[in-house]
Amino acid sequence: SETTARLQQVREQVAREPNLSKAVEYVRQQVVHAPNVDRNVAEQVDRALREVVQLQRQGRESEARMRLNEALVKVEQAARVSEAGRQLRDNRLQASQDLVEQIQEIRTQVAKAPELSKVLEQVQKQLVENIDVPTEVREKAAIAVKETQWRKANGQEVLARRTLVQALEDMEHAVQPEKAPTTETSARLQQVREQIAREPNLSKAVEYVRQQVVHAPNVDRNTAKQVDRALREVVQLQRQGWESEAWVRLNEALVKAEQVARVSEAGRQLRDNRLQASQDLVEQIREVRTQVAKAPELSKALEQVQKQLVENVDVPTEVREKAAIAVKETQWRKANGQEVLARRTLVQALEDMEHAVQPEKAPTTETTARLQQVREQVAREPNLSKAVEYVRQQVVHAPNVDRNVAEQVDRALHEVVQLQRQGRESEARVRLNEALTRLEQAVQPEKVSTTETTARLQQVREQVAREPNLSK
Repeated sequence: SETTARLQQVREQVAREPNLSKAVEYVRQQVVHAPNVDRNVAEQVDRALREVVQLQRQGRESEARMRLNEALVKVEQAARVSEAGRQLRDNRLQASQDLVEQIQEIRTQVAKAPELSKVLEQVQKQLVENIDVPTEVREKAAIAVKETQWRKANGQEVLARRTLVQALEDMEHAVQPEKAPTTETSARLQQVREQIAREPNLSKAVEYVRQQVVHAPNVDRNTAKQVDRALREVVQLQRQGWESEAWVRLNEALVKAEQVARVSEAGRQLRDNRLQASQDLVEQIREVRTQVAKAPELSKALEQVQKQLVENVDVPTEVREKAAIAVKETQWRKANGQEVLARRTLVQALEDMEHAVQPEKAPTTETTARLQQVREQVAREPNLSKAVEYVRQQVVHAPNVDRNVAEQVDRALHEVVQLQRQGRESEARVRLNEALTRLEQAVQPEKVSTTETTARLQQVREQVAREPNLSK
């Protein structure tokens, strides 16, 4: 890898350098102050260099050379071991990702297939009986299949399917590879700022910030643009010979961007929590509504509404009050022999509550803008794997993106990853761009001009005036 290759190259160069002071300075530039060398490696080499300089000052030059070579050999070996471990982890990560995709695909089939029996056969074949799947997952899948079959046999087909989908979702999360803990913009900015404080060369510092923030696909685009503007000012100051002012401006910009990112992340976390609470409540009301529509006895259905909504302190007061009114109205209609109408009234009231608490979706224009932004960022990203991950984060896993759009993008990403694995990278890129462009066009809000709308309304009004039959 890059660190190992760099250390080997430095060691060979040092062996050819007759002047020890120059060799020490070369190592310092190429390893200690290099922004893309692992910090632990840089610190170990830095400590070794201090010892080398100390020995040199004491006139023990041959020992100093030996110590320098020893240190470089040692860190090179340590880097090789570390890289081998990382490669092993990457292989395991890839295996986990493949398994996640397999379970995800089966879950999609289960949710959509018209016949539950056929999808149970798929789960049995692709997970339970598949020896390439880890034992733990196979056992969980076997239990889920048995439970689903039991529910199906007892006439609970809807619940059986939901149980199986949930079990597969749980398996998917359980085998999901752990992500690197960096991904917050604020954490990255803090790390970059600390690294810059150790870098004596301003040009290298600017380049490091550009790579780690401006061109990083998982950094918020507004942050990246702000930092990019600040970098232009820094370069301008440096060209004018005002290096100290340039350093101050660079640090200022990073501190400010980090503070803004922290505030933004805190707000996003709050929004995500609220969104999740709304989604959970929608699911709860929907489930109660399904029970009411299907329960043979309306009295039992009313008990469920009373227990799960009216008396549930975790449900917002407004929803509990609406549910209480709906229950009373339903009981009154039932007592007056209007059972069918009573049930319909209750179902309608629950449906209205469900829509009322439904988390607001991003407007179409916002989704279009996001897709356009993602597409432009992907075009600038040279690493296809990073581009795929960026799209996954910004579209598929984004809570305020329309679910149909997210699912279509997710399917396209599976194809892109498949093409990439087959070594067809350029086709994969074309497929990714195609998918994003097509979706962006599909979600474009249909614009109807005010004059066109007015003309249409006038035409309808005139037609109504001429129509003698009110029903028509």
